[in-house]
Amino acid sequence: MVRDDAVTQVQGAFADFQRGDIASLLDRCTDDIEWETPGGGTAIPYAGPVHGKAGVGQFFQTLNETVEFHDFQTREFIASGDIVVALGSFDATVRATGVRVAEQFAMVFRLRGDKIGSFREYSDSRQLAEAFSAPRAGA
Repeated sequence: MVRDDAVTQVQGAFADFQRGDIASLLDRCTDDIEWETPGGGTAIPYAGPVHGKAGVGQFFQTLNETVEFHDFQTREFIASGDIVVALGSFDATVRATGVRVAEQFAMVFRLRGDKIGSFREYSDSRQLAEAFSAPRAGA
């Protein structure tokens, strides 16, 4: 059975992100949240696993410092019990190189009670890793 409040919580986290309200997004997470984005061990500075709210806060700080989003869309939410999958896409520029990347993603959220306890993104990190490794556009 799907918990409607689980989907609402995840949709709220996306709304917080799009407003730049990371403090509210972190309030939706458990203190011991597990967070993982693809591309760990590559040039992507925020990729890989992080733990706890402080780690997730640092993730968003690094993301903001290194990437400028032009578009970020969630198109569909699929839920089963305490698991919510968000499907969407983004279009962003790596600030250091000026390289623009457009990708699709699936993001899996697992809730514990009324909080997000884990997050894992599934996307092709190759393009993004190459964008971070590229020489500065126009250089």
